[in-house]
Amino acid sequence: SQGQLIMKRDEAGAVLIGGTSHLYADPAVQARPNPVLWNVRADGSFKDTYPINLGLPSTSREVEVTGLNSAGIVVARSRWSNIQDADGNWVFPSYVNLAGLGFVELPASPRRNTEVHGINNAGTIAGSLEVATDDPQYPRGTKGSGAVWQINLDGSVSEPFLLGEFYPYDINDFCVMA
Repeated sequence: SQGQLIMKRDEAGAVLIGGTSHLYADPAVQARPNPVLWNVRADGSFKDTYPINLGLPSTSREVEVTGLNSAGIVVARSRWSNIQDADGNWVFPSYVNLAGLGFVELPASPRRNTEVHGINNAGTIAGSLEVATDDPQYPRGTKGSGAVWQINLDGSVSEPFLLGEFYPYDINDFCVMA
């Protein structure tokens, strides 16, 4: 198991740790680790013997946890995809893990290649995606754009708001992005 992110859970000092674990690895997909969460009490003890298994999205064999908020909402990007586009190119979507729904793919351009990096406590997700362009500088017809998504009250995720050539790697609760 590997912890990758830590988030303060409450004022008493409890924290959440997000990461990956081979505890729940499926041998059918070559024993890739699953994304997990650990609940740590204020006294430093673990709430459960084993981490919470978040499972894998059906369109990915392996994901990397890249963001976590205090409500336990995790964002992750695909590291090993199960899907290809009509031209045979591998597609690497990103996901948000929503309570009761599991991993939901973030809305994107038709290319579906996204890369998430952070999420704040208001449910604003920061990252980037590929967008179509007719600029001859980009021979594949795509270029990158920074983006933010919002988790809506009904559990859906908004279409991305494009940020152009600003590529955010994290976002705080005041929506300040790095």
